[in-house]
Amino acid sequence: MTTPVTKFKWTSFGQSAFVDNFHSLMSEMYEPILDRIISDINGAADMITKFYQQAGKHMLTGASVGSPPLQPHWWNLYCDVLKRQKYQALRLFRATNTPLDLGFYKDKRNAFKNYCNHQVINYQIENRTRLLQSRNDRLLSGKN
Repeated sequence: MTTPVTKFKWTSFGQSAFVDNFHSLMSEMYEPILDRIISDINGAADMITKFYQQAGKHMLTGASVGSPPLQPHWWNLYCDVLKRQKYQALRLFRATNTPLDLGFYKDKRNAFKNYCNHQVINYQIENRTRLLQSRNDRLLSGKN
């Protein structure tokens, strides 16, 4: 299993804040980092990584590489396949800009949308059925 990696988004308005944070942290941590490099290079590398993360904490994206993306409960592997095919068709259309590829992309897009809508409806029906069943079970058992 991979270790999650924190993602940052570099922005022009965040540069000055990063530089200010970096400068103040560097003035505090310069000597400890040098001492750590001499004794433990891996520990120093970890320290420097945390140092950069601390300086750029205002630019966190909220996402991380290595952690699974949060998908709706109804999402399945076939949704991933259809989504991938849809974007492949879109990239092909953008590269060629032909009406045939536009039609191909629209077909893939509609297939993806229809399947996802079908999945959502089925998921909602299952939830309603489960809710009604649990309500009926409570009423029959006499517990409110």
